[in-house]
Amino acid sequence: MLAYDFIASASLTFTRPIPNQIVLLPNLETSDLHSVNRLVFLESVFVVPQRSKLAARAYSLGFKTMEERPVHAADGKTVLPEWHILVFTRQ
Repeated sequence: MLAYDFIASASLTFTRPIPNQIVLLPNLETSDLHSVNRLVFLESVFVVPQRSKLAARAYSLGFKTMEERPVHAADGKTVLPEWHILVFTRQ
């Protein structure tokens, strides 16, 4: 899992610990990701302008595809337009 910064990481894990490694974006290139096949990033509308730069960074690390998925509200139907899930995978 990728997190924009420590606050985003702490917010994600405060109520429900995530068993997978969380990598902060500033540490992306220095993290050991050799055994990782997929990176998941919870993207807020505020960082969408940086998406192409993030995609290029992920690509250079071997994550050749990026898929955008919607984030749904608790009702499972309503899409939250201010959030996206980006999934980077190796090919």
